[in-house]
Amino acid sequence: MSVWTPSTNDGTDDLVGYVDITPADCSTFLPPTVPQPWYLRVRDVFNEDVGTLEEFELVLAGPQRCIAADLPVAIPDVGGFVYGQVDCSVAANATPLDGDGDGFENPVELYVGTDATVPCGVSGWPADISAAGFSLNKLDVLDITAFLAPVRRLGSSPGDVDFSIRHDLVPGKGPFTDFVNVQDITKIIVLAPPMFGGQRAFHRTCPLTPE
Repeated sequence: MSVWTPSTNDGTDDLVGYVDITPADCSTFLPPTVPQPWYLRVRDVFNEDVGTLEEFELVLAGPQRCIAADLPVAIPDVGGFVYGQVDCSVAANATPLDGDGDGFENPVELYVGTDATVPCGVSGWPADISAAGFSLNKLDVLDITAFLAPVRRLGSSPGDVDFSIRHDLVPGKGPFTDFVNVQDITKIIVLAPPMFGGQRAFHRTCPLTPE
């Protein structure tokens, strides 16, 4: 099973992503335990590429996350496998950081390809999908219709010609059949980010000028 889905918009060598294991058979082995831990196995297969395995965590029901305590670990150049281990002996009752206050956690921004340090504009605010006309730097109906036209993204998944990771604002299928579904549209409508003091963002203009 692939345990990461790299962002095609990330031009660096960093691989950041997730996999939804809720519908998978392996979900019966949750949560990890000391006698039955989970491992992330990584190997470098290209010459002159070195790096580190920085983070590995499992998101359980609610806010709990089990975190690999043995990281970071160096990834040798064209070497053997290295591992991160999660057994839930180290856990955190916290949600991932929303570094720019736009209502999207940093891992989600890395996934969809926006800048997790920039809260405004189509390149910084995941919800601001449309920059057409008066919709620039603002959440409005054009950000909703962008799921339907000029290309229909709604009802698509990775591998489909019309799939766009930029529209997968709530990553993965959730309870639905496809990755881009009604929960992604709902996210725009109900979004109440810290930069608006927890108030609904729909029909509001982002308080900063987009970069």
